[in-house]
Amino acid sequence: MNKSLFTFLFLGITIVILSITTIVYASEAIINVNNLNVRNGPGTEFDTISQVNQEDYFQVLRVQGDWVEIELDNSTTGWIAKQFVTLEEAKEEEDQLNTIKDEEPVKNDSSGATNQEALQNDLTLDLRHDNNGVKSKVIVIDPGHGGRDVGAIGISGSFEKDHTLKTALVLKSYLELLGAEVILTRDSDQYLSLSGRASVANNKMADLFISIHYNSTPQYPTASGVSTYYYSERDKLLAETIQQEILVSTSMEDRGIHQESYQVTRMNHRPSLLLELGFLSNPEQEENIQSNVFQSKLAQGIISGIEHYFR
Repeated sequence: MNKSLFTFLFLGITIVILSITTIVYASEAIINVNNLNVRNGPGTEFDTISQVNQEDYFQVLRVQGDWVEIELDNSTTGWIAKQFVTLEEAKEEEDQLNTIKDEEPVKNDSSGATNQEALQNDLTLDLRHDNNGVKSKVIVIDPGHGGRDVGAIGISGSFEKDHTLKTALVLKSYLELLGAEVILTRDSDQYLSLSGRASVANNKMADLFISIHYNSTPQYPTASGVSTYYYSERDKLLAETIQQEILVSTSMEDRGIHQESYQVTRMNHRPSLLLELGFLSNPEQEENIQSNVFQSKLAQGIISGIEHYFR
């Protein structure tokens, strides 16, 4: 076979291969327009099942030709036109959050123990004076937001995603000291879908799911306080109990308990709550939230509420 014939055949085969519809995979689809139709198949001949809007983003299941299959918030799937979205490969970012012990220098007390160790010992003793209601319980803690989803932005420019992870890590360490099995939905700065967070509790048949959040209302910089949200009526008593114990432990303003349809609680088949633990838009409260002492008080309040509930 001469060289020119070989080249011709090679180019022909390449063109045929490239003309075949292929399926590729991506991580996230960012929507670039408003009121984009979501269809139940890859084409305009399929029925519209929903609509999505600019700057929404979804997990990509596959890309087929000019269409992208995404996972919707309600755990169903649908297809959107590829020309109206940006596809991004999500990278798992390194954990940029310092642990509590790295946040500020620790000083030794007269016994040689660090301040942080003393805080842990004080909290543990305070909780163990009563019957331990969390021992052997499976508790899922969900640090809200993460990765490219930074959440609320504080008055100093701090991100909610960092504060929620810090609180979750403190809460986890104390619960484990009391004998609970604790599972974090994320333990680093990474993005997770809302349905995926709820699935952790459902799959593990957890005794409890708690989603940690912080609030922000820049238009009302003096807003403060803590609020607790539940979805199922079965969780109302749980919400009341934990809200009350947080207030006792922290002396924060009571913003009440509320029944709301948040996805992480709506899709959860286990006892579940979403906590808003203060306002990052309030300078005084943001500073307080970043302190070790306040984080310990929050943990004590939440754990006391859990113990009362299980007993």
